[in-house]
Amino acid sequence: MSNFKITSTIFGEKPDFPKPNPEFMKAIGGEKGMEELFDKFYDMVSESDIAHFFPQDKEEMNEVKKRNTLYFIEFFDGSKKYSSLAGKSMDVIDMHIGFSITEKARWAWLGVVEDLLEELDIDDSLKQGFWDTFESFSKWTVNRDTIVKSYEDLVQL
Repeated sequence: MSNFKITSTIFGEKPDFPKPNPEFMKAIGGEKGMEELFDKFYDMVSESDIAHFFPQDKEEMNEVKKRNTLYFIEFFDGSKKYSSLAGKSMDVIDMHIGFSITEKARWAWLGVVEDLLEELDIDDSLKQGFWDTFESFSKWTVNRDTIVKSYEDLVQL
C-alpha cells in the first residue's frame, strides 16, 4: 500500500510546487543515477496507458529519454545542459502544448512515478519529497478540461 496521494487538478491551476531536493539526486547516484532512473521511467511509461503520448520508434524514444533526463537533471539543480540547448524552454506548459493531457493521463503518469519510487532503495523522506514535487508539478501539464470528482469519474474518461 502506497503512502503517495494524488490530489485532483482544478483546470487551469498552476500551483506552487516544492523545489526538488538535490539530495534525491545524490542518493540515487548523481546525474548518472538520474540517467538510469529516467531511462527506466520512460521504459515503464512505454508500457503504460499513456504510451501513445510517446514515440513508438525506439531511436526516437531514446532521444526523448535523453532530452527529458537533461530537463530533470537541471530541474534538480544539476548541470544546465537542457537550457543550454538552442530553443529549449524550461516551461512545462510550453513543452506539453502539443498534447491533449487530461486528468486521467496525469494520474496514469503519476502511477508510473509511484511504481518507480517504490522500487528505489533510498530514504522514504526523499521519495516523498520527489513525489510531492512531481504530484504538484504534474498539474501544470493538464491542458484538457475534465471534471473529475471521484475515481469512478476518472476511469470513465
